[in-house]
Amino acid sequence: EEDDDMVPRPDLHHINREAAIEDDEDEDTTPVVPQKRAAPAQGGRGRKRQAKNLIETRDRKFLSAFIATAACRRIPWNVFFANKDKGIFLGITTPAGARCCDNCEPTRFPVETVVFGAPQTFKPRRAAKPSEELSDAVEVALTRWRSRTISTNFSGQRTITGKMLLNDVLINQMAGRARALTDVRIFDANNISWAWGRANNYHYGRQVIDVIGALLMEYPEPQALAREQDAREHAFSQLQTMARGEHHAKLVAIFDACYHAVESQTTEKMITKGRGANRVSEPE
Repeated sequence: EEDDDMVPRPDLHHINREAAIEDDEDEDTTPVVPQKRAAPAQGGRGRKRQAKNLIETRDRKFLSAFIATAACRRIPWNVFFANKDKGIFLGITTPAGARCCDNCEPTRFPVETVVFGAPQTFKPRRAAKPSEELSDAVEVALTRWRSRTISTNFSGQRTITGKMLLNDVLINQMAGRARALTDVRIFDANNISWAWGRANNYHYGRQVIDVIGALLMEYPEPQALAREQDAREHAFSQLQTMARGEHHAKLVAIFDACYHAVESQTTEKMITKGRGANRVSEPE
C-alpha cells in the first residue's frame, strides 16, 4: 500500500483554472438519458448533474470559461455569440472610451461594499394579560367597527367583505393582547400582521388603536390602579411630614419669642452679682 505522504500534492497557487474546468467539462460531452438518481453514498454529496445534450454542454463550457478566465472576458463572450461576424455584417464598432472587462481594466470595475444591518423591528411594550371582561369588550367593539367601516367605505359592492378587512382570527389576537395595542407599529409583520392596518400609513390601524384605547380607559389595569394608589398614599405621607415640620418650626419660633419677651422684663432695680473684682451691677 502506498504511503499517503509520498503522493505528490497539487500546487493550488498555480492551477490553470481554465484547464481544470475544461477537463471537468469533458466528462459531460456524451449525452445521457435521464435515469432515476441513485441515493448518494453515506456521507457523500453526489456527483454533478450531467448535461443532457450537446447544446447544454457547449453553454456550460463557455460560461465556465467566461467565469474562470484570467485573460480578457470578451474573448469567450465574442466567440460564443460570434460577435466578430456580427460586427462586420452590421458595422458595429466598439465606442471610444468603453470599458473592456475587470481583468483588463480592474480599476474601472470597483467592487461595491454591501453592508447588512439588523432590520429595525418594533417591540411592543410588555403588558398584563387583559381580563375576560376587557377581551370580550374588545371583540364586540372591533366587530362593530368592522361592520361600520364596510358600510361606510365599501358599500354597494361584494368584493371587500368585513372578514376580508379584519377577520375573526385577528380580532381574537387583538383582544388577547389588548393592553399592548398602544402603537400602530404592532400591526407590522413581526407582531400582529394586519395588512389593512398597515396600508395608507396605518389609516385603519390608527382607528383600531383609538377604539381599543377608549376601552382601556373604561377597564383600567388592576396593577396600574394599585400603583396609582401607592403613589397617592406616598404623596399624602410626604405632605403630612412637611406639615409636621412646618408646625414644629412655628412652635419653636413662638417659644423663642415668648422666652425672649419674658427674659427682657425687669423690676427697674439694680442688683449686684459676683465677688471681689468680678462684682457687677445689672438690672433685676
